[in-house]
Amino acid sequence: MPGVQRDPVSVQFDAASARLLRRAYERKGEWAGTYVRNPGAEWLAWGLRNGVNLLGPDNAPGGQARTRWARAFVRSAFYQHRWFYYPSQGLVLGARRNSPWGRPLQYEVGTVRLTPAGLVVGRAVRVRTQSGGQAAQRAAAQLPDSKRIYNDDGSPGPRFSSIAGRDW
Repeated sequence: MPGVQRDPVSVQFDAASARLLRRAYERKGEWAGTYVRNPGAEWLAWGLRNGVNLLGPDNAPGGQARTRWARAFVRSAFYQHRWFYYPSQGLVLGARRNSPWGRPLQYEVGTVRLTPAGLVVGRAVRVRTQSGGQAAQRAAAQLPDSKRIYNDDGSPGPRFSSIAGRDW
């Protein structure tokens, strides 16, 4: 979207999400995972100044990234996958595509990682690439309506998220 800036929280995850994506591309269809550490004091202060609780619940439809912080990591991964992946070359961060790459990327945000003292360090995040075409159509057809980003007719579904509805 012309004139729309990326949010600064997801931008700071670009290097980490690129490493995760490269591992996922090497193992097509298999999960590649990492842990996303909780924000440090600087980011927590940034969030307070901007009215965003980075450790608050994910406010995107479905809330599947669990926290706003983990959602920013997921946004970074999707952005890079969509705009910097080339099938013949992999992820080329210095060369933005003219049109978005359309192959699906699936993510899951899971368990909390704790220190031996029981303090939360971060969350497990994993991604995998999926094939497009008929296999993707069959997989999408099996999703319950509540999990759909788009409906079969192309209209926004219950998990659709518009940039206009974001507070960052």
